Amino acid sequence: MVLGVEKPECMRLRRYLNESASKLVKDCDCSLLSGGIDTTYVISSHANLSNVTAYTVALPGSLDLEYAVKSAAKLGVYKHIVLKPSIEDYIEAVKWVIGKLVTINPVEVSADASHYLALTRALEDGCNCILSGDGGDELFLGYSFLFPKTDYELKKWIKRMVIKAWMPTIWVGDQIGLNVIAPLYSNAAKRVALEAPIHCLLDRGRRMGKLLLRRTLYERGLVDIALREKTPVTLGSGSQKYLEEITMKSIKHVKGKLVEKKLEYKPSDPVQLYLGWLMIENNIEPPKKCEDSSKACPVCGRCLENGYCKFCGAYIPNNEIQ
Repeated sequence: MVLGVEKPECMRLRRYLNESASKLVKDCDCSLLSGGIDTTYVISSHANLSNVTAYTVALPGSLDLEYAVKSAAKLGVYKHIVLKPSIEDYIEAVKWVIGKLVTINPVEVSADASHYLALTRALEDGCNCILSGDGGDELFLGYSFLFPKTDYELKKWIKRMVIKAWMPTIWVGDQIGLNVIAPLYSNAAKRVALEAPIHCLLDRGRRMGKLLLRRTLYERGLVDIALREKTPVTLGSGSQKYLEEITMKSIKHVKGKLVEKKLEYKPSDPVQLYLGWLMIENNIEPPKKCEDSSKACPVCGRCLENGYCKFCGAYIPNNEIQ
């Protein structure tokens, strides 16, 4: 097997996770399908895919569409809806995210705009719930920056993610009134992540995380997905590149000095500047600067949370995993 021999303790935990996921997804007939490991694992856990409608957001430059189309066909989903929103609809999604999160972080905005587009369409189509892959990267070590860390550090990371992690699709669903089911952030998934030896989750030599999910996808015949490198939703959906293209077309209309004055901060790149301008145009008040200087972001002055600035997206690392 390409992924190597699976040890008994890993197989036991993987089977438990699979059984739990199958139970959680069985009554939901709508699902996100990015073409990545997490959403493909979740939708493939459904026992009756002939009744499931899958949603994929594919903006210009999408890296995931090919994988999503192949997966939907191989799994035999009832209907696969590929969303290719107009520039107007995309900008409305961006404005929605900016207004709700009050952020000019391009990565956060482009990711959540993609989630918003998919979930609002699912809601319009009458979905009462939708399946998502939220939690896969956080609990099962999908992020490449984690790979060099020690086992102790990784266990510390997982413990923190179990208690508190940002699940963007669940958040969008809460905001618009659509129930998002995330089997990879369920109590059972948390139990597996906490119990699993690191070697069950991560192959450092191949720089490959989420081994439990990859092995199951491999067994289910989704080999291309099982072996692919992680692609962030911002790149996979094409959302980040699309936002950059829109920025380049719109930047000449942006009043930079007004943005700097209103935000009390000079955005570091054109996309941030454009997002700041959208905030002003839509009467969205930026967050106030942090009163405690020891907790202030050195980039924009807003308050940090665990080394992260929600407003500008800066991350201030320290000696421990946050």
